[in-house]
Amino acid sequence: MQSILELTIVSTEITPFSVIGVGTNLQQLLAELLVFVLVNIEPCCKDKLVIQIRSIQVSITIALGLYTNGAKGPVW
Repeated sequence: MQSILELTIVSTEITPFSVIGVGTNLQQLLAELLVFVLVNIEPCCKDKLVIQIRSIQVSITIALGLYTNGAKGPVW
């Protein structure tokens, strides 16, 4: 998880800024966080955390879709 966190931090500092790169790294970081929650958190708190993590993942996916909506390949 630390390596993904470092990669995410570095990806926010590079020029030119890559929205897709940062979004992808954040998704990986959230996936690792979800695994940690599922394995290490007590059941009484787990459900709320899982819902929040999945909600953030959906938000990032939607945001990336909006960002890339105009970036289509060539039309033949």
